[in-house]
Amino acid sequence: MYFLGIDGGGSKTKAVLCDEYGKIKYTMYKGSLNYYQIGKDGIKTVLHQLMEEILCNINDIKKDDIVVGLGIPSYKEVVNVTKIIDQIVKEEFHFVKKFIVENDGIISINGSLIGKKGIHIVSGTGSIGISLNEEGVITRVGGWGPEFGDEGSAYWIGKKTLEIFFKTV
Repeated sequence: MYFLGIDGGGSKTKAVLCDEYGKIKYTMYKGSLNYYQIGKDGIKTVLHQLMEEILCNINDIKKDDIVVGLGIPSYKEVVNVTKIIDQIVKEEFHFVKKFIVENDGIISINGSLIGKKGIHIVSGTGSIGISLNEEGVITRVGGWGPEFGDEGSAYWIGKKTLEIFFKTV
């Protein structure tokens, strides 16, 4: 049994393949999985490339012996985007034992807090704050892209830095 974890983001996608004992067998990076940046065909291409690379580099792996967990931006945020992503994932991973798709923000808080209450802040291409309370309720702040704010993101920090610099010149 193999487990493939895919963390899609705005800048890059990281995928890690582990065996049933948690031993990492393969790690790879591809481009963004953000629907608004690369569209339907882009998502399909990235996911296809990930599976092709794994199957070419891991000799003893059987397709139906893989469980896949995916975190994809915008998933479960916009109904039509979620439907498109669901269709692509079904097509690209039809041969695996099981797959689960979730929003990338949800997998980030689950990965960092492992079910414990707390707050998870991401400051990358975009920014998002997510909290998990005692009742298991997840609350999200931000993560809506530069058009709506994205305070604390790398883009926002760079823009503010340039604004301050040019005001002092």
